[in-house]
Amino acid sequence: MKILLINPCLRRDNPRKFFPLGLAYIATVIDNAGYDLTIYDLDANRRTDDEFRAYLSRNRFDVVGLGTLVTHYKWIKWAISVIRETNPRARIIVGNSVATSIPEIILGKTEADVAVMGEGEDTILELLDRIKNADSLEALQGICYRENGDIVSNQRRSSIKNLDTLPDVNRDLFDIAAYLEASQHNINEPFPRPLDQVRVLNISTARGCVFSCTFCYTNFLGTRYRWRSPGSIVREIKELQNKYGINYLQFWNDLTFCNKRQVEGFCDKMLEEGMYIDWIATVLPTLFQKPGPRNDIIARKMKDTGCVYVGFSLESADEGILKAMNKPMTLEGFSNTRRTLLNAKVGALTSLVIGYPQETEETIRKTIDFCIKERMNPSVGYIQPMPCTPIYDYAISKGIIKDEEEYLLQMGDRQDFHVNLTSIPDEKLRQLVEDEVRRCQKAVLGEGAVFEDPLKTFRKRSRDEVVSRDDGNKK
Repeated sequence: MKILLINPCLRRDNPRKFFPLGLAYIATVIDNAGYDLTIYDLDANRRTDDEFRAYLSRNRFDVVGLGTLVTHYKWIKWAISVIRETNPRARIIVGNSVATSIPEIILGKTEADVAVMGEGEDTILELLDRIKNADSLEALQGICYRENGDIVSNQRRSSIKNLDTLPDVNRDLFDIAAYLEASQHNINEPFPRPLDQVRVLNISTARGCVFSCTFCYTNFLGTRYRWRSPGSIVREIKELQNKYGINYLQFWNDLTFCNKRQVEGFCDKMLEEGMYIDWIATVLPTLFQKPGPRNDIIARKMKDTGCVYVGFSLESADEGILKAMNKPMTLEGFSNTRRTLLNAKVGALTSLVIGYPQETEETIRKTIDFCIKERMNPSVGYIQPMPCTPIYDYAISKGIIKDEEEYLLQMGDRQDFHVNLTSIPDEKLRQLVEDEVRRCQKAVLGEGAVFEDPLKTFRKRSRDEVVSRDDGNKK
């Protein structure tokens, strides 16, 4: 049985190429099971739509799997139509958040056969086995599928309890050289070393989040937060250093560290092994919210193991909006976390979500004022209601989203204005946001740092002070 996995390219004009970890886990378990696997990577090699169609026209597969974020439903619908046209007998399987959050739409509005919901490592092997043996898909947990014109939604599969049991990702199934060559484009300011010296790869160490923000959707929504053991993580880092000579590591998680105990356990293992590598991660804004003597110790350990910066989201500086977001943090706690990190020379990047129903001109200015006071240049985007979130249900209930597929077809990057939930007129809101972001950039970065489109900067930019340790452990 010949299987094709497709990695989309959604931003062909962007030099960034992030190794597709989610797809790589699926590819690894399929390859380990002995299937005849081919990967067509549009992102690594920047294939055009015409090349994509020509490749499928020349080759025949029994199963074709693909997936993307729900924000790129338009592309996935087009791609499925091309697959069906060129490989009419293939079973088409869709994964990632576009399948997990809207399985009925995927199966009802496209010619896909199966939507894999949630974690796919166990599901895909059982699914391929049934396809190979022409067995029924009835009661196969974790899928939604079409049968005799009906859409059948099976029971969700339980989440993987111990992430240490996952196989090591086989990056050599992909064009790893293409990702390493482009890796200097993948990092944000602050830079710990000259860009031409950077070799970056990403690693997954946790799944899920302990927060339940009303605008946020992930494939692990509704599952408990899980993380790998420090020993498992450090072992993989060693392998990446030895095999690929990387010197910069991106923790590729919705939430890398949820508390001080978790981050200190990782740092202690790194120190125990005498390891050092530049690294970035995501944490909660509450990580160091309460002042205490251990905060500085842990932040120092982060720095001593190579932490360049961490990202944690502010979203808004208005307490009413934070409450509507169900974001359990205070501005004081946010400031304490940032201050603790900066004191240890660890950068602290943040992001904003503009456009909640409670948003006003005053709340936008209040948020930017807070960013200027904290000397932060945030990544800024508009609220884009995601299926399966409370804010999406709100937009539907208010008639803002009238036709779900029509809305999905116009989704895209969060820096683009798609839908207005506020009482501020569209053009006024757009102009206000651009003006306020420019004001922040001028105040924090200086006059010369303002872009023509202030929301679409190539890199997140910061003036936080960091430096990479230059020692024999670095490559």
